[in-house]
Amino acid sequence: MTVQDPRVARTRRAIIDAARAALLDGDADRLTLSDIATRAGYSRRAAYANFTDVHGIIRAVTLDALELPEGDGERMTAPLAPEELRSRIRQVLVRIEAERGVLLRIAQLPSQPGLTDALRDVVDEIFDRSRIGMGLGSADDIHAAFLVGGCVNVLRGWIEGSLSGTPEQLADTATVLIALIGARSSNGA
Repeated sequence: MTVQDPRVARTRRAIIDAARAALLDGDADRLTLSDIATRAGYSRRAAYANFTDVHGIIRAVTLDALELPEGDGERMTAPLAPEELRSRIRQVLVRIEAERGVLLRIAQLPSQPGLTDALRDVVDEIFDRSRIGMGLGSADDIHAAFLVGGCVNVLRGWIEGSLSGTPEQLADTATVLIALIGARSSNGA
């Protein structure tokens, strides 16, 4: 575990907050590293020291809105129980519902992979960044990639409003589908 300099943490926090404010103000055309840094009260150099590009800032804003850390987590050694998996999925859905305003602005940005990248990180976090954490047992990479990609598309569709349902309904459906994929994988389907 690394200890982060408090000044670096303050600068990152200010840049993330400035990008979030710009998005909520409808100031999407101002989403350049320079403009975000200026809005945060820092130089462009400070922004580049913390983020490689605007996509990185968008990813950080998304992860911050969903209250997930930006680092690597430890890998699971056993599959999640269905109740724990449902709880993790529901927690993310509740955060998305609470942060729909900023997430929808991010989803509407042209050619911004930041949201999809962050949602993939979120799904990896739900499944503890490991296929075995999905409860798929010996499933091959195609099953795992299909499941992760499907979850990302569902979350993005829900943010954009093309899918509807409560967090509870979506969590229940996702848990059932994950169990179904796991059962089919175990049977060699």
